[in-house]
Amino acid sequence: MKTKLSGWESQARSVMRIIIGFLILLHGCRNAFGVLEARAGRRGAPPMALDLMGAAGGYVELIGGALLMLGLLTAPVAVVLCLMAAVGYGVGPLFHWSPWPIRNGGEESVTYFILMVYFALAGAGVWSLDALREKKSGAPA
Repeated sequence: MKTKLSGWESQARSVMRIIIGFLILLHGCRNAFGVLEARAGRRGAPPMALDLMGAAGGYVELIGGALLMLGLLTAPVAVVLCLMAAVGYGVGPLFHWSPWPIRNGGEESVTYFILMVYFALAGAGVWSLDALREKKSGAPA
């Protein structure tokens, strides 16, 4: 069964990249424009780490989320978003509240950090503009 499923890894990575890119784009909308504020499940909890960077971080998240959804320049975009997640977690929840992500509101940033490392190393997947560019140029995927 593992060999049957492993043939779909690149497609699954593409779907995951599109979903994660969309979620990062939503963070960018909230931080840059003040829309889509978080409501459910955050009563009295510290702000999420990705929300501590304000409008400037929001614009980076908007652009990065859109590029991630398209699968364009995935590795460099993932590195930038990975660094943002690490800095946002380190500056906010880690030093101000608690070292444990589940208690300090930073589990989302830790998850984004790990996913961005994965995309930076593994690439965008078969359904991406990066894959299309590589196919046209003849470079190995």
